[in-house]
Amino acid sequence: MRTPLSSLVLAAAAFVGCGDGSATQPTPIEPPAADPAPVVAAAPAAPAGPKVEQPNFVLELAAAGDAVVGQAGSLEVKLTPRAGWHVNQDFPASVEFRGGQPLGLAKASLARADAAEFDESHFRFTSAFTPTAAGATRVEAHVRYAICTDETCLPQENDLALELTVR
Repeated sequence: MRTPLSSLVLAAAAFVGCGDGSATQPTPIEPPAADPAPVVAAAPAAPAGPKVEQPNFVLELAAAGDAVVGQAGSLEVKLTPRAGWHVNQDFPASVEFRGGQPLGLAKASLARADAAEFDESHFRFTSAFTPTAAGATRVEAHVRYAICTDETCLPQENDLALELTVR
């Protein structure tokens, strides 16, 4: 003998099982969309030249003296903060020279300890060279440092470039 509750459960089961079946079919899962095209980083901007001037600093790359085959010379990177700014004494400042192969650089990578001068008012890095061949050459310097005010510090990275003619 069936109870009214069991009849109701059977009727509900029969109702769910009837029809076109769309209510009981699982919804198909769409495959994920193809990955978007990979993001390609823009090529780094060419170094600005031998000098970068900003409202809060001036950064320069220069050669001391003439570049003459067989004679010693030096490259110099100098940072001068403007009024209200100072060089962060704790930041691991560095200079990486690239290019300029005929210059015969004594040291291409300079760390904070290699600085010729380093205080709150400025820094100066130098690297000796003795050119091995005459002609035009380009040397680049990637410079990392931080400049600060009493309220904030700004880590910086700048690229400089210098065209030299070795005689």
